[in-house]
Amino acid sequence: MGANKDNDSSRKIANRLNELNKTMADIKGTLKVIAHNQLPTVATPVIALSSNKAAITCATSAAVIHYTVDGTKPTAESPVYSEPLSIEASPTTIKAIAMKLDCNDSEVASKEFTIVAMPVVGVNEETSKIEMSSETEGASIYYPTDGSTPSSASTAYSAGIDQPAEETTYKAIAIKSGMVDSEVETFTFTPTQA
Repeated sequence: MGANKDNDSSRKIANRLNELNKTMADIKGTLKVIAHNQLPTVATPVIALSSNKAAITCATSAAVIHYTVDGTKPTAESPVYSEPLSIEASPTTIKAIAMKLDCNDSEVASKEFTIVAMPVVGVNEETSKIEMSSETEGASIYYPTDGSTPSSASTAYSAGIDQPAEETTYKAIAIKSGMVDSEVETFTFTPTQA
């Protein structure tokens, strides 16, 4: 009889200890949530086009920015951002997250970049003029008249160009606001093409 009473007491104590352990685990979980909510959250990074590259900034001082260029979610193991990123393919989706010790991680920022289609330069057989075009709707084409590298400061193409009397090399670039500039197209005209 005494052994049964001891077993009942042991079971009650064990059950009570299990309940206390569960309550303690719940309290720890609640405290963790409260502590998490008390920490400041790092500002969401801003991804923007700057000088034809992807620049990433964060308003939180001393935050470390991690990024990906393949559209996957960045983590602490992702590369650390240090300088503007070249856009090599079209489209390219860049994602970034900012982290700082004793702070909650930022939200993930995402931006897709598209490269303007390279200009096509050639002689129009019907008009005999040199013409330039881009498959990107709304893109402007620029070409220098001195053989330098084309930019938005070069001559803007608007209509067919009269054929020159001597061999001439044209360099052209297509540009559209909010997009990455095209690669430079080079076309050499020789009078024998006339």
